[in-house]
Amino acid sequence: MKSIIFFYFFLSSSICLAQTLHTILVADTYDNDIGESCLADFHNLNVQASLMAKSCNYNHKLYRIKAGDFCKETVLNSLNGLKASPEDVVLFYYAGHGIDDQNSKWPKLVLENGPQKTEQGLIEALPLTKIESIIVSKGFRFSMLITDCCNDVENSEYMISRGFKEVSKDASKVKSIADIDFFYQGLFKNQQGILLVSSSSQKE
Repeated sequence: MKSIIFFYFFLSSSICLAQTLHTILVADTYDNDIGESCLADFHNLNVQASLMAKSCNYNHKLYRIKAGDFCKETVLNSLNGLKASPEDVVLFYYAGHGIDDQNSKWPKLVLENGPQKTEQGLIEALPLTKIESIIVSKGFRFSMLITDCCNDVENSEYMISRGFKEVSKDASKVKSIADIDFFYQGLFKNQQGILLVSSSSQKE
């Protein structure tokens, strides 16, 4: 298990209010080794995304990609189909296997469906930088991309460990709904640019 590491940060203040939160959740729930934990994180992010939209008083568009829909084509179709107003924000979350991208410090996301990964799955890997470029082209005011996966060389015992560190009950306590609103409003309402978050650095 690894703590989420912030590698790239470009934000600046903005007074504007976003109109819609676009949430894209992608999880490899069929994998024999990590499918169960991916599904748990998928459900958790589903709940949190709704709270984010409610706290910020945004409309919410949710795109859920898992199980039989988990493939490169579906992810690309969802990304290319995004339509953003100038004040919209987007959250992209991926839970699954990742491999090293020789051209970037960011991982490639392995998007082959099914429990057994093959060489074809490595061909179907989608660089996070490609996802970033598509999202940037859409003109969102603020974008957050989160990957919970390895960032290792291909076929290195095939990356069977993943997941967020468990937060203790005391650390996860929230005093009030106002605290939740304050946190999410600060995260989404007053920022612009793009934030990339990864659970692994290169070779992890």
